Amino acid sequence: MTTDDAALPRPITRLMVAGVVFLVGLLVIVGRLYYMQVVQHSFWLGKMNTGSEVSVRIPSVRGEIRDRNGVSLAANRPSYAIEFYLPDLLRNYRQENGNAPQHEYFATVRGMKRLLGEPDIVRIVNESAMPRLEELGLAEDYNSERIRLHFRNNREVPFVYRAGIDFSKFAKYVEGGTGIPGVEITNRPTRQYPFGALGAHLLGYIGAVRNLEEQEDIGEFTFYEPDPEGKSQLEHFCNKWLRGQPGARVLHRTTKALSNVKLGASTRNRATTSC
Repeated sequence: MTTDDAALPRPITRLMVAGVVFLVGLLVIVGRLYYMQVVQHSFWLGKMNTGSEVSVRIPSVRGEIRDRNGVSLAANRPSYAIEFYLPDLLRNYRQENGNAPQHEYFATVRGMKRLLGEPDIVRIVNESAMPRLEELGLAEDYNSERIRLHFRNNREVPFVYRAGIDFSKFAKYVEGGTGIPGVEITNRPTRQYPFGALGAHLLGYIGAVRNLEEQEDIGEFTFYEPDPEGKSQLEHFCNKWLRGQPGARVLHRTTKALSNVKLGASTRNRATTSC
């Protein structure tokens, strides 16, 4: 047999065939990714926006009222609160323990009493969050039935565990941290009148919203946390100018979990002396 007629060694032939197969497979995968990511971009974006997002409204920061010299007559002071994001606590508990404990309760379904089940959120909170909060000196008793109702009816909205925490306790939390997904301290500004009751007949006061369904942006969010509204005098008559821009917490649903993106609330602070 001559050199020209000699065939390539069998191992080299196999390597060439394997390389061609690998290259073809890689091109198929890249082509499929391009088709789904670029060609079908609008289709999948529409799928995500229509059924996979949950939005939670974050209340805005109310604007200040000042006199013509810039002296603040109605301002906001920081009020720190510990909040539980119950779906995050439940998901973290399942990741660490496998299964979540169950709680049974009676509820009326179509006019009949039925025994239903749900994750025992009270036990989950007590086992995952409370030990660390006790170490930081931030733990206190809470109404277990209230947290069960919140989890059952409004779980995507953070549950306010404690409100009105002073700065020293807030600093202790920031220094140590909890290390628990789903437990956070947030700043919920509280209305403050530096001069006390002086000028109350002119400034007025604020309070909780009475007619929630009449709020202009209620249809923009899946879960709605309203801003306080002015009830009398300047706080009432200038309410539309004093209200800030709300933020949002957007949760993207997947088959196993919810990933979230937080957008902070902003404010339109205005020095207002008259309407």
